[in-house]
Amino acid sequence: LNAPLEPRSAAGKLLAGVLLDDRDNFKAIARRELERISFERDEALARSRMNLDSVLHRRIAEIKARECGLEIEDIIYASILHNFMEMSVYLVPPLSQCLCNNRLEIYPRKDCELESIHSHDALEMVKDHINSIIGNRANSNVTQSWATTLMPLPHLRNLYNSSIFYGYFLKSASFRHALETTKEEEEEEGGMLGKVEMMRVAKPSSDEGVNVISRHCCALFGDECGFVCVSLGSVKRLVLEAVGFGSFLWDAE
Repeated sequence: LNAPLEPRSAAGKLLAGVLLDDRDNFKAIARRELERISFERDEALARSRMNLDSVLHRRIAEIKARECGLEIEDIIYASILHNFMEMSVYLVPPLSQCLCNNRLEIYPRKDCELESIHSHDALEMVKDHINSIIGNRANSNVTQSWATTLMPLPHLRNLYNSSIFYGYFLKSASFRHALETTKEEEEEEGGMLGKVEMMRVAKPSSDEGVNVISRHCCALFGDECGFVCVSLGSVKRLVLEAVGFGSFLWDAE
C-alpha cells in the first residue's frame, strides 16, 4: 500500500491484505472484525466484573482493552485508505521518500479527485483554507503551481495536522445550515474560525481517532527538520489530502 502508517495488529494486517486483494469485500470484513473485537472486549470486561477481587482478571481486561484499542485504530486507518483508494488516490508516502536534494515534490497531484470529496459549500471553505496558506495562487496556472518556496518542515507538518482537524470539522458541520453559519463566523473573524467553535466540533470523538492522526503524522513526517524547497502545487496536494483524511476519519468513526 505504501501508506505512511504500517498496521500493528492482526486486524490491521488482515485488512491491509484485503485492500490489496479483495477490496470489494472490505466493508463487510471490517464490520466482522469490529464485531469480533467488541465481543472479546465485552467478554474480558464481564470476567473482570465477575471476579472483582482477582487482580489477574483485571489485568487481563486492561490488556485486552489496549489490544482492542490498537485494532480499532488500525481498522479506522484501513477504512480511510479504502475511501482514498476508491477514488484512485493513494496517500503520500513518508516524506523521506519524496525528498531529493532537499526539494520536496509530490506527484501525481490528484487535485480534482481530492476536491470531489466535499460538497459544493464545503469545497468553497476548503479553497478558502488553502488560500489562507498559499495565497490566491491555489488555483494558479501550471507555471505558478511549480513555483517553489522555502518552508520549515515542522511548519509544513503543523499545516498538515491542522488541515486534518479542519477536514474533520467540515464533515461534522456538513449540514447546509451549519456550513452557512460557519462561513458567516469566518467572515466576522476575518477568515479564521472562532476558537471555541473549532474546539467544540473539530476534535475526533474517540481516543482512537486522535491516536490515528498522531501516528499518521509521525509516520508521514518522521523526524525531518530544517527547511525544504517545496512547490506550491505540492503544498496544495498535502493540504487537500489532509482535509480529505479528516473527512474520512469522521466517516470511519
